Amino acid sequence: MKAEDLWIGDRIQIKSSLLKGRFEGMENDQAKIKCDDGKIITTTLSDIGLIPEDTMDHPILFNSPLDKKEIKKEWSRVKASQNILDLHYESLQENYPRTHRHILQYQLEVCEEFLNDMIDQSVSFARIIHGRGQGILKKEVETLLRRYNEIGLFSAHPDQGSIDIYFK
Repeated sequence: MKAEDLWIGDRIQIKSSLLKGRFEGMENDQAKIKCDDGKIITTTLSDIGLIPEDTMDHPILFNSPLDKKEIKKEWSRVKASQNILDLHYESLQENYPRTHRHILQYQLEVCEEFLNDMIDQSVSFARIIHGRGQGILKKEVETLLRRYNEIGLFSAHPDQGSIDIYFK
């Protein structure tokens, strides 16, 4: 397996121990895995296998690619009044359970819907929690934020793993 074949959040199994978990990125040329029991371990790429989407143990409510109308309907169930979006995979699975091919794409599409809702509601402030790690999601969220003329300023908080957004 190659690192470029994996996405953060992909479900994997460690061949040597049969442990299952989620891919969290690369660390010192080792795959970083958060096991189902909560432990974080590192192992070689040759020791992991991707678990196919159709064998995952979460409920399947929607089909890929993501349907923007379904995201909008799903988002209405979440308390947008808090103006906070947690992009951690586990949090999204609770609030937006569906199948998806790539976790990062899923996170960014939900993030875009959140931003559009905040703009529609004319809020002045919102926060996106991207988490700490290698910064892949953070960089993608920042790229997305730069596309919005309605955003006056955003400020990253690396120690908190979040970005504060101030709308014009």
